[in-house]
Amino acid sequence: MLIKRLSTIKLLYKIGLNLSYQNENVAFFSALTFHDSIEMFLTLAAEHNDINSDHFKFLEYWKHLTLTMKGNMNALNNRRNSAEL
Repeated sequence: MLIKRLSTIKLLYKIGLNLSYQNENVAFFSALTFHDSIEMFLTLAAEHNDINSDHFKFLEYWKHLTLTMKGNMNALNNRRNSAEL
């Protein structure tokens, strides 16, 4: 089951990557797709470490898991949640 979920996350990431190379109207959706793939990975990582993340907001994972790039993920999260995309 773990490998299947990781494969789904990787596929979603690749879709986001492909979208990012398209024209601006389509590339807009790459940020949404990247964010979703990262959030799915974070949920899986929390479950793997027996952390109940049912009510976590995106950046709360950094309090419970040893992760890097919090600043970059904060920027992505802000872009996803704003109209500036």
